[in-house]
Amino acid sequence: MQKAEDQSKVVEVIAVVHGEFEAIHPFREGNGRVGRLMADLMALQSGRSTVVFNIEGKPRNKKVYFDAMKEVFVNKDYSHLMKIIEEALEKAIEKAKK
Repeated sequence: MQKAEDQSKVVEVIAVVHGEFEAIHPFREGNGRVGRLMADLMALQSGRSTVVFNIEGKPRNKKVYFDAMKEVFVNKDYSHLMKIIEEALEKAIEKAKK
């Protein structure tokens, strides 16, 4: 079992790296997919499951994600994105248990 403080640090680091990568928007297309792939790799490197953002084809989830990203871009507020990532990691753990 991973310590809560370790989990929150991993969530914070993933949120900051993901948010900053998306903010610089280095590619013409595919920035979101590459950013989410980077989040997956960081989660796996820390011994966790992949981050299931759960936004593909789900308008409400996509809006929540885009609103969180807007908070990162405009206010440097990572709290909403951290919540999304934390919930995604918890869902992945629950899914793996089934």
